[in-house]
Amino acid sequence: MVRHSTACPDASLKAGRPAREFLRPRFLICVPRVLPDFGLAHSGTSASASSPPLRSGRERCAPRCSGFSFTSTSLSDAKRPQTFRCRNPRAWYNLAFREEDVADRTASGDGMKIEELLPALAPPRGASADATGELVDNASEAMRTLRDLVHCSAFLLSSWDPLSNNHRHKTLVTDGYSDDTLSHVNDDYVYENPAFSVSHTRSSRSLRWCDYERDWKIHFQETATAQKFLIPAGFREGTTVCLRLPSGRYTGALHMSWDTSAAATDRRRDIIERFCPTLAVACDLLRVPQLLAGAINLNAFALVISSNGIAHDLPGRAAGSYLGEGGALRGFLVESIRCLRSPRFLWADEVGCCHRVTLTVCPGGLTLVTEEPAPWPFYLSLREIQVLNLIASGASNPQIAQRLGISSRTASTHVEHLLTKLHCSTRAKLAAVTVVEGLLLPDTNNYRNPRKSRLRNSHSSSNTLKNIP
Repeated sequence: MVRHSTACPDASLKAGRPAREFLRPRFLICVPRVLPDFGLAHSGTSASASSPPLRSGRERCAPRCSGFSFTSTSLSDAKRPQTFRCRNPRAWYNLAFREEDVADRTASGDGMKIEELLPALAPPRGASADATGELVDNASEAMRTLRDLVHCSAFLLSSWDPLSNNHRHKTLVTDGYSDDTLSHVNDDYVYENPAFSVSHTRSSRSLRWCDYERDWKIHFQETATAQKFLIPAGFREGTTVCLRLPSGRYTGALHMSWDTSAAATDRRRDIIERFCPTLAVACDLLRVPQLLAGAINLNAFALVISSNGIAHDLPGRAAGSYLGEGGALRGFLVESIRCLRSPRFLWADEVGCCHRVTLTVCPGGLTLVTEEPAPWPFYLSLREIQVLNLIASGASNPQIAQRLGISSRTASTHVEHLLTKLHCSTRAKLAAVTVVEGLLLPDTNNYRNPRKSRLRNSHSSSNTLKNIP
């Protein structure tokens, strides 16, 4: 089992150590007696020295962690622990695990679990690093370690994009497959091969070619995938497993191939399956919007919209009546998401109540939309908000009167009230306050009459400009 040390920063300073010393990740690990047989001191080389770089979207290898320290205690002599220090996290991982020990030790509870080790493999990243890079780094490090354990000849970790209307699977990390094979596995294999249908709908296990033939009567070697792509490339055995979160939501798939049938052993299949929960999280493209939605406001309604206008409910968050299916705000955002420039704006519903909407750009061309009811800011009315938006657009009082269908005198009165309420001396300052405080309205709401909207269906009237008499 793994225990994180909780060294106090003050204690570190009193001991004369640098302040940054206590920030380094440290682990105290009690491992079985077999540890000295395959420790780093005996192997002489780390696993990373022999592993070729993986191919990812950024075509680079992830940086390494600063270091780990751990203690092994022999079962026969608990009074003589051996302390090792390792600066390479993957070498540290291999020091604690061998292929023949993984399944037995994790199943019996004797020693560490894969789920506890993999978070340590992810390299630390700065606050300015992009979330897409962190996703690729985590997946690359996990797959590099898995490949060293199961000794596969090629692998593909693909994530499922729920907001794509054509290319549903995207390559996250791969090595050993040609570009034609990757394109086929992400498209035709998913939709046409009966083997993937079994893995996706009928089995949660990692299924090899021999498993398809023995348990599901599918001769994988005779499929187009094997005949045209895999066998000509020299592969004689492979496996596919669909990745799902604990909630059951599908996030991607893992494909592996070996040069010989004997290499795809039952033990290696068990190791692959133990990595699946961590890989499912690594493939989740909606994870970043989920984390951002929780950081913005836990009580706000949320929705995710892709750059091509496809909306998707955020898992674990309610969309509400306006962002939900058929909602007026959802329909407006789907149609105009590319045209919106302001990350914050106000939206008036059919009865004139205020809703604050926030747009957050996420990796992969996604936009997180959060909406929450709120009072009109600065004790302004909907009409005054409309006048304020027209002032920000540069309209004069006569133009405001014409756009709103009111007299020039009424428009001037609204401007005077706004100058007083917002403590501004000029129209330019009013325009600046409108932008800075997020008081902008989308065009479809600028001229809506809330009193008349009550008599109309909100879905049909949300995109129509109306003049107020």
